[in-house]
Amino acid sequence: MAFLIIIVLLIMYVLEKEESLRDLFKTPAGSTISNNIRIVDGDTIVLDGIKIRLKGIDAPESKQECISYSEAKKRTQIPCGEMATTELKAIIGKNKINCSNEGKDMYSRQLSYCYVGDLNINEEMVRRGYAVAAVKYDRSFKLDEKIAKSTKEGLWAGEFEDPEKWRRRNKRNKNN
Repeated sequence: MAFLIIIVLLIMYVLEKEESLRDLFKTPAGSTISNNIRIVDGDTIVLDGIKIRLKGIDAPESKQECISYSEAKKRTQIPCGEMATTELKAIIGKNKINCSNEGKDMYSRQLSYCYVGDLNINEEMVRRGYAVAAVKYDRSFKLDEKIAKSTKEGLWAGEFEDPEKWRRRNKRNKNN
């Protein structure tokens, strides 16, 4: 049954992404290509001095912890924010990346879809389960999240608090 669900999700994914696949090989206007990269966290990079927020995704915060389960079903706290940062570093490696310019967020960071060659980094972080789709702002990666969740990829193998909720809760705690 799980296999059938995965097949259906993959078919839905292909149909949803059909138009964006045609644009995959185009370099967007106003894009930046560079290998002068610093990884800030799982959804933020600095490229040639420009702070970039990966559009459409939300990764756990650097200090955020999650729950993992061992084979003996033992609950263990894990540094999922650090894990997301490490995963982003692994995806980018020492490669040049190409980032579009989709405007600015409320913190004046450039919003971008970034690529290593043909690989959409934003999408890959969600597919691997180290970021969630930020559907409040962009629905592009909703299906990727469903697939990662159904196959228990990355953080979906355990328990984690949605990064946006974690930030709100921790901001409240700092103010008290």
